[in-house]
Amino acid sequence: SGSGRVTGLVPDGVASVRLGRGGQSTDAAVSNNLFVAEGVDAPRSIEWLAADGSTVKRFDLTARPPQSTSP
Repeated sequence: SGSGRVTGLVPDGVASVRLGRGGQSTDAAVSNNLFVAEGVDAPRSIEWLAADGSTVKRFDLTARPPQSTSP
């Protein structure tokens, strides 16, 4: 939205979130399944990270959505 703030919900087991844009990334802590990152541009990728730093799941926000196959 151009506000410089990115917020989101994550499932249990996610300790932090890494927001990527170009060659830069910003990490945000998770509290009660919610993360808030201040002073960041809209991310191009989001990684959910476990407490040990391993990737739980990664989202590429530049990928095209799947095409509908309904008639």
